[in-house]
Amino acid sequence: MRFIAQHPYIKVSRQIKWTEQKIIEEELSLILYEDRIETQFHVHYLRDVWDVSYKSTSAGTGLLYLHTRSGVNAFYVKQNPSQFIDHFIKIKASL
Repeated sequence: MRFIAQHPYIKVSRQIKWTEQKIIEEELSLILYEDRIETQFHVHYLRDVWDVSYKSTSAGTGLLYLHTRSGVNAFYVKQNPSQFIDHFIKIKASL
């Protein structure tokens, strides 16, 4: 199935070796299909996603939130996801 929209998010992890700590940022994607939103780790079916929202920070980055039946999932983003959210709203309205 062809995807409708895609938006990058950042997975941040820490790696500690002896006396050194490294912060590792990995760019991944949220992918919106007609019936679901996929990440590298989860599939969220649209019937279980109530809303998608965005909160920007003063640094120009922000958090994209998926409000789902099982809770809220936050994704660290460096770009405004307004187009991704608009596509989600259009698809959700047609369900």
